Amino acid sequence: MSSSGFLLAYLSAYLVFLVVSFSIGALVIFAVLAIGAYGGMLELINFGRRVFVGRSSRRRYDTETNMKNQTVVSGGALPRDCQLSTEQIESAYGRWSKIYDLVFRPILRPGHKAAAQAINRLAPARVLDIGVGTGLELPLFGSEVKLTGIDLSAPMLEVARRRVARLALDQIESLQIMDAMNLRFPEGSFDAVVAPYVLTVVPDPARMLDECLRVLKPGGELVIVNHIAADAGVIRSIENRLGKHADKLGWNPLFPWSIVGTWLDKHPEVRLLERRRLSPLGIFVLMRIRYTP
Repeated sequence: MSSSGFLLAYLSAYLVFLVVSFSIGALVIFAVLAIGAYGGMLELINFGRRVFVGRSSRRRYDTETNMKNQTVVSGGALPRDCQLSTEQIESAYGRWSKIYDLVFRPILRPGHKAAAQAINRLAPARVLDIGVGTGLELPLFGSEVKLTGIDLSAPMLEVARRRVARLALDQIESLQIMDAMNLRFPEGSFDAVVAPYVLTVVPDPARMLDECLRVLKPGGELVIVNHIAADAGVIRSIENRLGKHADKLGWNPLFPWSIVGTWLDKHPEVRLLERRRLSPLGIFVLMRIRYTP
């Protein structure tokens, strides 16, 4: 049995000790414990599947089959009680900015790495990074990837700018404060768009996806890493509890696949190239979408 989930739980406990020691606040304790427990239970579930069902927790999904198996949510926006306002997002990530890397780097690293690998295969390319945050993924992009990063949080972007300067990341062309649902770029500006861990944050994910499509060049690729909520079971129960604190966490744990699936169905000019869970925990999903008008 893989020990990655349990390792994350132990690391989470250690981070909680650090948090308490430095009096950063109960919010971080709650988030770290929840994420650690989430990972550990996913590993137990996947272990059970491998032993009793003979299925691997890391599967590639057939697009059409999986869309039919998902609960459908009409429209492209999250239910109102699950939406975060712009003010809530800015406030939450303003709080997170000073400790974001410490808490989330190990958890987000596999997704950042997978997204960067997908983008690097497209080089040379001009790329838009939506939700660049503190820039944890920026060192992972190759020198032929000319990248523009945007985020809604000024404190997070300030950390990213210091990272770019410290590491001399010359491939980063600019970092800008911008709303992902209202991109200030002309149509067809980028060869690729990467959006790690953003769909669970914006109030209207379909509108954000429309904006991604608008700024993509024909033949361009959209690379997304995101958490997809479970349909039922223990994991869903954890997500429901976390969802009550979405305004403080700054992201929505109840994000359903049907929002992406419905958007794909409405856009025949796009094609889902890949959808797969990411190791080691399977918490997040990588999606690659090709724009072929």
